[in-house]
Order: sequence, then structure tokens, then C-alpha cells
Amino acid sequence: MVWTIISGIILLTIVLLAGFSLFFVKKKLEADKYTYEDKYMMQGIGIGLALGIAIGLALGNIALGPALGVALGVAIGQALQQKYGKKIKLTKELRQKKWANYVLLTMALIAGVLVTAAFLYLGA
Repeated sequence: MVWTIISGIILLTIVLLAGFSLFFVKKKLEADKYTYEDKYMMQGIGIGLALGIAIGLALGNIALGPALGVALGVAIGQALQQKYGKKIKLTKELRQKKWANYVLLTMALIAGVLVTAAFLYLGA
């Protein structure tokens, strides 16, 4: 009974935080005039995944490798983007595309949390 209440509070908190983050992302997209090209982020994640899998194998925990690799890849991609990326004008179509991506990722996050909570609740 207690775990059900706690998990409900946690789920509600995650949904509220996701909603607030979407609100602030929308405000930021409306205020921004320029953005960077996205190709460096893809390259950074590719490099980071390769390094992460190697690190996971070295540590003897293959599941840890891709998680570390994505985090490392985002950092590498962001650094490459800041150093070599060209600023491009943020058009209405690009703004809509970025907004759709944020909404899709937020829905995927909420769905993942709900599925995890359902598995934990049914398994308990």
C-alpha cells in the first residue's frame, strides 16, 4: 500500500516535470533566432558509443557501456558543435521540427517510466 502511494507520487512528479520542461523548451524555441547544425552531435554519439562499449567490456559490465557511451558521446558532440558548428537561422519549419522532437522524446520518457512502474508493480 505504501509503495503504491510512493510510486504514484513519483510518477506524478515525473509527468509534471516533463510538462514544465516542455513549457520552457517552447519558450526558448520562440526566443531563439539561431541554432547549430546537428551533424556534430550524431558524430559525437557514434564516437562515444564506441568508447563506451570498450569501457563496458573492460569493466566486465557490457550493459553499462552503451549508457556511459551515450553520455560521453553527447558531451563530445556538444564540444564539437560549439567549436566547429555553423550557426543557422532558425526558420519556422525547423522550429516546428525541433518542437515535435522534444514532444516525442518527452512522451517516450513518460511511456518508459510508466512501463517500468507497471513492471515493478506487477512483479512485486
